[in-house]
Amino acid sequence: MSQSQKEATLFGATDLERWFPSFFGIKQQDIIDFSTDLAVLLSSGIALIPSLQALQAEAPRKAMRRVLDDVIDTIRTGESLSKALERHPQTFSRLYRRMIEVGEWTGGLETSLKEAANYMTKQKAAKEKLTKAMSYPIVVFVISLGVVALLFLVTFPSINSLFASSGASLPLPTKILLGFSDFINAYKLYILAAIGAILLIGTWWVKQPSSRKSRDRLILSLPLVGRIILLAEITRVARTISAGLRSGFPLTETIELGIQTAGNAVVRYALLDVQRGLLQGEGLYKPLSKSKIFPQRLIQMVKVGEDTGTLEDTLATAAQSLELDTDKKISTFLSIIGHLMIMGVAILVGFIALSVIMPIYSLTGALG
Repeated sequence: MSQSQKEATLFGATDLERWFPSFFGIKQQDIIDFSTDLAVLLSSGIALIPSLQALQAEAPRKAMRRVLDDVIDTIRTGESLSKALERHPQTFSRLYRRMIEVGEWTGGLETSLKEAANYMTKQKAAKEKLTKAMSYPIVVFVISLGVVALLFLVTFPSINSLFASSGASLPLPTKILLGFSDFINAYKLYILAAIGAILLIGTWWVKQPSSRKSRDRLILSLPLVGRIILLAEITRVARTISAGLRSGFPLTETIELGIQTAGNAVVRYALLDVQRGLLQGEGLYKPLSKSKIFPQRLIQMVKVGEDTGTLEDTLATAAQSLELDTDKKISTFLSIIGHLMIMGVAILVGFIALSVIMPIYSLTGALG
């Protein structure tokens, strides 16, 4: 049983929450809202437990209400908030718990909560931008594919019968179009089976741990898209390491947090090499400079940060700079993809229109 399943079972989660955590479980936005609201309540002079009780009563999800109920009960036994949160590692990350712990030590819990919410908000926004950029062309392609399939399966067979009954000589574009339509209709079951098999095999391959690095390396090698994904990954890692250093983690542990944050296996393996160099006493700049995937801008800023003792600040600045660069590349990517799709649709529509209109003019002339 996984850690998340153990936690769900321990705290009475429903089957729907265990099976469909994306729909019924606790979302990142729930933690952001909780952190922001708790900071506001504490800043207003309300004690910790009454503040948690108010948030527990207003929580929109049963899963969040259940977690907060356990947190309140744990604090009542004399434990701190950070210790109570440790009982829910799948809900509150290690970095989040550490930021809360630092706030408790320094007496600035409200400030730590705001910083945690700000960090998570930036991470969430960056992820949403990347998801939007990647999903837009896929959605447009699927819709276009559906329209084309409908034309070939429903519309063109009727047109083909009309042209065949006329006995007229058809132009080459029309022959190509109708021939392709006949092929699809004759072998549509085989085509669907082949597409289904490709999707199943592809899904199986993607989920194999042994193929993760090969898949992620292939993704990073894609034109335009690969660079965007790489920059987004490195930005997220840099921001995580910066937040970890601000929260009092030693550099070796912040690198471990960065490794856990990285969603791409190529970036993760590169960070593992950096971690090994760090443990060997090379610092952060030297092992970073040996890798080919980290931008020179980040490497030079890390060097400055190490030399001046302001590594957490320079990493935060680097993350902000890389994020701006990522946004520019996403805008460029969407613009290029938009123009290419318009051109592709225009060519396809023009070819179909030409293939259908040309023989209609021929038939009209013959009847006249």
